[in-house]
Amino acid sequence: MNWIKKTLRFGEKIKRIIKKRASKEEIANSDWTSCCKGPILKKDLEDNLWVCPSCNKHHRISPRQRFNVIFGKDNYEILKTPIPQDDPLNWTDSKSYKDRLKSARKKKRYELWNDGNQHQYS
Repeated sequence: MNWIKKTLRFGEKIKRIIKKRASKEEIANSDWTSCCKGPILKKDLEDNLWVCPSCNKHHRISPRQRFNVIFGKDNYEILKTPIPQDDPLNWTDSKSYKDRLKSARKKKRYELWNDGNQHQYS
């Protein structure tokens, strides 16, 4: 077998390995998730408090899902918290605390915690 045939076969193997994969959105919207022994229905995981029944692995959950587990489904109220003052302790350092906060807020821009609403920092 010459080197050209080997190269062509290697290219075919790569094509077989790299198939069209599902996007993150498709995976998130799917009814299934994977664990140790293969796919599991997300409904079964939710009924078992997001713990795999076969291997006892604790799957990641969002804060809202954790609140639903602890307090019951939508049996709580999320309070809107005010944005704290910029520098209540008058902190001094090589760079002022207010400047550090400004740069951090510029970097992040939006905070998505309170009820899914977007809060924009100036």
